[in-house]
Amino acid sequence: MKNTIRTDFNNNIRNDFIKKHPFCQYCGLPAEHVHHLIPIAAGGDNRESNLIPLCLKCHGLIHNKHFNNNWKELQRIGIEKAKKEGKFKGGQIKHVCKEKYFTLKEKYLKREINKVQFANLLKVSRPTLNKILEKEEEYLKVMT
Repeated sequence: MKNTIRTDFNNNIRNDFIKKHPFCQYCGLPAEHVHHLIPIAAGGDNRESNLIPLCLKCHGLIHNKHFNNNWKELQRIGIEKAKKEGKFKGGQIKHVCKEKYFTLKEKYLKREINKVQFANLLKVSRPTLNKILEKEEEYLKVMT
């Protein structure tokens, strides 16, 4: 995976990582969260070398906040912070090649590939692919 392609951090990645690394790196309690050393919004990725397992309390201490156990909320807060600091590189859609998108879309419409394969070959998550398909005209403006 190239650093320029942002891959959504999802439950599968999180759960797989927690299974491999079940304890908080700092205090040794059971890990509930996965922390990106280099945030996605700052160019980081979801490789294991960029992730550390943390308990809820330690993750809150790192971000100087009290968190509930909602990682989507953590992601939203991180993106908002990165935007304020001018570090947010945008979502993954900007990194989708129009030519590749239309080639894969044609195969998808002909049922040569399914939606999961379409998303994987485009290197986006299924929810992102759904957004692109729903608002194709809008997203074509930002694709390369």
